[in-house]
Amino acid sequence: MKPVLVWTYHRVLPEVGTSAVPQEIFDLQLRALIAAGYEFIDTGDLLDIFNGDVDPGKRKLTMLTFDDGWADNLLWATPVLQEYSAKAVMAVNTALINPRRPEVINGDDYKIIPSKEALELAAYKRDFSSFLTWDELKMLKDTGVWDFQAHGNSHLGCCQSMKNPRGFYPDFKHWTMEYAFGGELFDGAPRVEFDSILAERRTRPTANFIQALKVAENNEERMKICMETGDALEFMENETEFRARIRGDMLICKNLIAENLDSRAKAMFWPWGHYSDESIEAAKDCGFELMFTMNKDALRSTVHTAHEIPRIAVPATIARFKKQLRVFTNPVLKSIRDIFSK
Repeated sequence: MKPVLVWTYHRVLPEVGTSAVPQEIFDLQLRALIAAGYEFIDTGDLLDIFNGDVDPGKRKLTMLTFDDGWADNLLWATPVLQEYSAKAVMAVNTALINPRRPEVINGDDYKIIPSKEALELAAYKRDFSSFLTWDELKMLKDTGVWDFQAHGNSHLGCCQSMKNPRGFYPDFKHWTMEYAFGGELFDGAPRVEFDSILAERRTRPTANFIQALKVAENNEERMKICMETGDALEFMENETEFRARIRGDMLICKNLIAENLDSRAKAMFWPWGHYSDESIEAAKDCGFELMFTMNKDALRSTVHTAHEIPRIAVPATIARFKKQLRVFTNPVLKSIRDIFSK
């Protein structure tokens, strides 16, 4: 089987934006794939290949995947997909579904909110306007180009380590920090790296660690505290509780998609691309047959399994897109890229 190119999109907008591809560039990207001889497939097609029901032979296959459930996928991605009869997969995060909108969105009235701000607003249930309602998702289903799969029923992260912060709040921040710290943020809270709560057990900084940061006189002192404190984090759940929680999260997502879209989600797209052995096993228990990561590579049958499918984050320019198209289909170029990206 030739390498399958699985692309990761989030938003398609009229112009450049964070985590977004301009609609004009999206159109050019699809044209480039078609000109190169690629066929668009969805998760059902890929599962048939993995199960041996379909022999892809020498066909050139590609999959367009869209994470989260952004409302602008209806406004600006769908018309382009329909123009080229291109299949696409939407990984729906059911925690972000807009519970209400007076009328179906339209481009004239839709307010484009920057992605990080929009995610923060929705994650804390303050404003879901950047995300699709179930009725709008049904409209997308009726177009015949969309395949709906699971992206979890949460999109939050927890601290993985306090050792090497990028900086300190409010100069450095991330929308999941409030959740990861378990409450309102304070000046001097460290901006660290986060793990998806579907990949790892939930943690929180200890009370003593937080107090030490609050009384520190400056960020240099806070950095020293972060580097030298050995017990800065505590677990909020044990392994059994963790497995039960993530299994419940995935089942809620799967069941909501079934109830609202009459669609059986057979694939799990990991939020943030984070996963673990425990989360893979939990996903299997929930009946997911395909699992998608953010490991940057083309899908190669000799290397990858159905439970660790790589995806390529789509660049916002056509030149870089064509470059990735060349690199990820050429083993030599891919090897060179791997060497220089280390």
